[in-house]
Amino acid sequence: TIVGTMNMIGVKWFAEMEFWFALIKVLAIVTFLVVGTVFLGSGQPLDGNTTGFHLITDNGGFFPHGLLPALVLIQGVVFAFASIA
Repeated sequence: TIVGTMNMIGVKWFAEMEFWFALIKVLAIVTFLVVGTVFLGSGQPLDGNTTGFHLITDNGGFFPHGLLPALVLIQGVVFAFASIA
């Protein structure tokens, strides 16, 4: 209903609402990135587990099973995004 209402109003108000919705989306993404960085970098326990960079490096690093699984995953992601655009 929000999208339908936005399409029925004038262009000026549509552009204004589009701007504010985009700003909210960008602020949400930045907030999630900051919170994730704080949790990862602080080393404070979270649910009984210590956070930190060791969570990435202890189990084989970024590609513990080689590069092939990452390439297969990238192929699926590109296919999914291509169908949206």
